[in-house]
Parts: sequence; structure tokens; C-alpha cells
Amino acid sequence: MTMHDEWTDRLSDYLDDELSDQERRAVAAHLAECPDCAHTLDELRAVVIAAQSVTPSVPPIDLWDRVATRIASAEGERPVAPTVGTSVAVSRLRGSSSPRPAFC
Repeated sequence: MTMHDEWTDRLSDYLDDELSDQERRAVAAHLAECPDCAHTLDELRAVVIAAQSVTPSVPPIDLWDRVATRIASAEGERPVAPTVGTSVAVSRLRGSSSPRPAFC
């Protein structure tokens, strides 16, 4: 890690106001002298603005079943038939006969 990386690693915390007063002053002083970091901070601000404009959406209830089917197909397995819930798809992908929830 270079000294410059130390500053860029702090920019997100700086933007989110998650630094101590001393750290915040140090980053602000660095930004005043480093056009690269100032540019990176501007880019981070643009990302935040863009993310705030995204409308949240609820994924379809069968999303995991469709993902599991595509994964199984890509691995050369017989595609998993869509099911209600995820237990069959998850157990097939993990090579297990016992159903497990998707968060395991």
C-alpha cells in the first residue's frame, strides 16, 4: 500500500462523515493539495447522488430459482426445476440431499 492509498481509502469515510475531527482535518488538508484525491472524492459524490436516485425494487419471488438453474446449467448439471422456495435448488447446487435455506 502506498501513502496515497491511505488517503483514497479514507475518502468514503470522509464523505460519509465517519472520521474523527482530527482525521477529517487531515483528509481535508490532503484534498486541498492533491488534485487526484479531490477528483476521486468528486467521483464518489457522483456515485452517491446516482445511488440515491435509484428507485428500490423488490426482486421476483422466483429469482433464486432462476439463478440456481443458470448456475447448474453452466456447471453442466441437469438444470434445477423451478420450485416454490429455494430448498431444492440450494440443496442441488451444494450437492446435498437435505434442503437448506438460501442464507446458509
